[in-house]
Parts: sequence; C-alpha cells; structure tokens
Amino acid sequence: SSAATAQAMLFNDDLMARKAAIQLMAKFPEQALSVAEGHMRANDEFRVRIGIELLAQVGTDAALVRIADMLLDPRPGVRIECLLRLNGRCPAKYRADYLSLRNDPVVSVKSVAAGTDPGTVE
Repeated sequence: SSAATAQAMLFNDDLMARKAAIQLMAKFPEQALSVAEGHMRANDEFRVRIGIELLAQVGTDAALVRIADMLLDPRPGVRIECLLRLNGRCPAKYRADYLSLRNDPVVSVKSVAAGTDPGTVE
C-alpha cells in the first residue's frame, strides 16, 4: 500500500524523499498517528523528531496536543522541533509551556522560541 511505502521511506537519507514520505503518510491519518506515536516513544531523537513532523503534517487537534506534550522534553532538538511544528497553532492549554521556552537555558531553543509564536488556537 502507499502508506506502507511511505512508512518505509520515513528515514531515508534524502531529505526530499523523507518530506514526500511524511506528506504521503499524512494522507492516511489513522496509520500516520499510530506510526508517529511509535516514533514519539523512541529513545532516538531523530525518530522522535520524525514523529513530531508527521503529527504536524496530520494537523488534527489530537496530533497538535501530542506535539505540545513534548514541548518540555529534555532534548533541545525535540523542543525546537515542537516549537517549529506548533508555530501559530499551539493548543491553548500549552501556551505557557511554549512561551516558557523563550527563557530556555539552551540558546538555540531560546532563539527559536523568540522567533516563533504560539498563535491563538483554542
């Protein structure tokens, strides 16, 4: 199936192939959410970030809440990925966490947080 092919391509070394796989996978929201959830529980930061990107592409309220749950992850790269993917559409109950990253001790996280906005999603 297309979803299985896309899933196999999620970790392709080629960025364009990976982005295309994420876009294709998102056309199958149920499968995409399940696959993303598996990646979100991984120890490997790259897998977690792919899961976040996939959730963002699906874009449902539940997907955005799951991303927001990771805003305070101890890994700076995960926090940055969350900020980028929630830019302009952070669920209201997570806005304080989002804004708190503007004071993050890691300069790169602080910088991304300052350059993004949680938006006004209710």
